[in-house]
Amino acid sequence: LIAPGGALSLSVVTLVMTFIAATPALVFFTTLLLIVGLLARTFKEANSYATPAMLLPLASLALSIADVKATPGLLITPIANTTLVMRDVLRGKGSGFDFTLAMVSSLVYAGLLLSIAARLFSNEQLVNPGWEPLSMKGLGRRGARRTARLPAVDEAIALFAVSMLLMFYIQP
Repeated sequence: LIAPGGALSLSVVTLVMTFIAATPALVFFTTLLLIVGLLARTFKEANSYATPAMLLPLASLALSIADVKATPGLLITPIANTTLVMRDVLRGKGSGFDFTLAMVSSLVYAGLLLSIAARLFSNEQLVNPGWEPLSMKGLGRRGARRTARLPAVDEAIALFAVSMLLMFYIQP
């Protein structure tokens, strides 16, 4: 990407690929901050909750500085995958498998957070804050017989994503 004269040259394809790689990560972080804002009760509380979430992308800076090799485990990790794929694409060393794996995992994580945000928007507390605070009451009723149900699609995908991350990081 550095021309013989020392000038930086970027192709249109490289710019489009970095934009495509960054889009699911932007949806992921925007939705994460939306969820944090929905759960906060005041503006000050929302700011204090959102600050650590906004610093998460800076953690991936260490991966780029340390020149870490892109492994399948890192390519399915939510923050690291976008950094690694964009770094490899801008260096001209990106592979189609790495790009696809990172994109699919980023889209899954962004979809999960969008689903959580949609569930929060259907909560009556957002419409009438004085109604009742969010509580865990009623989740574990003892003695009451509950009907068996299949998990929702987003719950199943979340369980699958967590199990994949655990498989890559805990497996011997």
